[in-house]
Amino acid sequence: MQENQHIEWKKSWRDEYLKWIFVANTFFRAGMIEACGRGIERIMQECTAAGVSAPKLRYEQTGLWTVFHFLAEHVLGGDAGETSLITTPEKILALLRAQSSISSREIAASIGLNRDGVKYYLGKMISNGVIRHIGPSRGGHRVVLQ
Repeated sequence: MQENQHIEWKKSWRDEYLKWIFVANTFFRAGMIEACGRGIERIMQECTAAGVSAPKLRYEQTGLWTVFHFLAEHVLGGDAGETSLITTPEKILALLRAQSSISSREIAASIGLNRDGVKYYLGKMISNGVIRHIGPSRGGHRVVLQ
């Protein structure tokens, strides 16, 4: 105990610590956390599974800081309606280059757009000479020309 600290401070600190242990135990028994102290390990595992770089951990006087580094397209191309660095036609072209027989329904599911939106962009790219559709509408495939 430091010279300028009082016994009351030590007692209040102990009570606060015991309160948080009780809270953590309650969450553990409710099945909301696996065990106290496993959070950092799980964060690292989930980042690895998602293909994202592991966060940097640093300890300061105010506590433990976890710093996540994201790619620009992850930050700008979210579901909240922000603009993306990769345009929708570029996303469609990348999918068509990877698999020329992909359906418009599969394209829509991959890029998070409705089927009518995909049809609009496919029609626009066909009229501009970027892609060409070969074969019947069902079972045909698309060829990227440019």
